[in-house]
Amino acid sequence: MTCNSIIRGQIRWDPEYEGRIPLIVVDGKELTWEEFGKTMMVYEGFQFVLKFVDPSDDMYEV
Repeated sequence: MTCNSIIRGQIRWDPEYEGRIPLIVVDGKELTWEEFGKTMMVYEGFQFVLKFVDPSDDMYEV
């Protein structure tokens, strides 16, 4: 099976956990680390690349 899915988002401070656990924002929707992890389970067994992009760059062009 071939998969070329791209997820774009942002890591933010989660006031509930005082920054100990990140808050993930994907498509404008805030996800807890646990919620984000659950959404990734559809890709169980797949490999992935994690790329960090400077906030001043347009991540759609990088």
